[in-house]
Amino acid sequence: MAHTLKSLRYLNETKHILLQNENGPCPLLAAANALLLKGMLTLPQKIIRANVASIDDIINLLAERALKGQSNNPDSSHHIDDLLQLFPALQFGMDVNPKFTLGCCAYEFTRGLSAFDLMGMELVHGWLIDAQDELNGSVVGSKTYNELTSVIITGKEASGEIAKIERRIEELERESADKVEGIETTFEQEVSPITNSKELTEQGMDKLAITDSGDTDDRDDSIETQFVDLKTELGKQTKLFQDGTVVEEFLFNTSMQLTYYGLMELHNHVQEGSLCVFFRNNHFATLTKHNGTLYLLVTDLGYANVPDVVWEKLDDINGDTEYADQDFVKTKPQANVNAANGPSLSPEQLLAQSSITDADYQLALQLSRNENAINEQEGKMIAAATAASLEGLTLESGIDSGDLPAGIVNDNVPVSSMELAREEEDRLVAMQLQAKYEEDDGRDRLLRDERARQPRPQTRQEHGKKDKDGCAIS
Repeated sequence: MAHTLKSLRYLNETKHILLQNENGPCPLLAAANALLLKGMLTLPQKIIRANVASIDDIINLLAERALKGQSNNPDSSHHIDDLLQLFPALQFGMDVNPKFTLGCCAYEFTRGLSAFDLMGMELVHGWLIDAQDELNGSVVGSKTYNELTSVIITGKEASGEIAKIERRIEELERESADKVEGIETTFEQEVSPITNSKELTEQGMDKLAITDSGDTDDRDDSIETQFVDLKTELGKQTKLFQDGTVVEEFLFNTSMQLTYYGLMELHNHVQEGSLCVFFRNNHFATLTKHNGTLYLLVTDLGYANVPDVVWEKLDDINGDTEYADQDFVKTKPQANVNAANGPSLSPEQLLAQSSITDADYQLALQLSRNENAINEQEGKMIAAATAASLEGLTLESGIDSGDLPAGIVNDNVPVSSMELAREEEDRLVAMQLQAKYEEDDGRDRLLRDERARQPRPQTRQEHGKKDKDGCAIS
């Protein structure tokens, strides 16, 4: 994976940002762009010349940044080890589990968030519940997104349990009704005809008292207990179902993962001119605040060659926003601002091409260094030979080296004896002879090659043979 660069001006300084050829969850890219704009991360000249950076380049730069930030903290070594293992996985996304009532920086702590902490980068979101929304606030509370999905699942399961409990209650009600009906039927059959209403009433009450005794009392208690337990369980399952319904409606109504209340909280939290990473719909973007307005950095590869599109205003939860240039001036409507204006080569192709270009550059640089080194070495040898000859002259003739003109004696060349001076002089002569030999040998080779390329003169016999065979000879 590779990312093309885009040059822009930010706070009167030229900066380079990384672009995406696919709209995907890349927290590393958003964090790297924020650090690049802050000036806390610098791209090597090799990457700037190639105008493309590999994902390995980005990972190494961010890891180095994190290591420098934690160098003074001896207790962070285990975090650094985790970080070096985590960074490569962050190119494919990061597990983010936001909370909805505790502010725009509230998340469940994960290993991915530790990477942001080590890079010194803040991660924010605007998926928040209005503080005046008592219903959603009471149900959601401090739960995370993952916990809310569990509430929805539990609520759907509770719906099935409620149906079972209601059926059981109906069965108990029928059993209770059948029992009462049986008691009344038995009473009517066993009581003898009595015309006196008072006597009938007294006999009926006695019969009911007899019927309600013994096993019947135990059975009534059992049914009543079941009624109480089922009613209690029905209340619990109904609450779970209602909570699941409330949460499901909240997530559906805020499917854009940004609320107007959350947008207001972002305005209050993000400071003027600061840079952070904004999370929304499983996407990460670089966020800043300029003149009281929130802006997102546009990293779509389609706008690589469109200098008028650098920032996107964040002032609406439905995405109905406008673009701005590097100076945060609203972009004028243009018919040709589209992906067709982007680079003709993909980032991967640019990266492959840059490898060849960089190899050529390194070769030229090495050759230049070698040539400079040879020239410097030859200069030192000539100076050493000159100094050795002068010292030999002073030793033989008794002339003081201090009497020689300035610049003749090289004080930087340590020559301590006549033998060393002659050895250096002989070496210089040998090198000159070797160079002369190589030059003559090269000239001879050129002459031999030139003679070999010249046509060989035809002999008389060959000339006559071609003439006899009928070749056209002038």
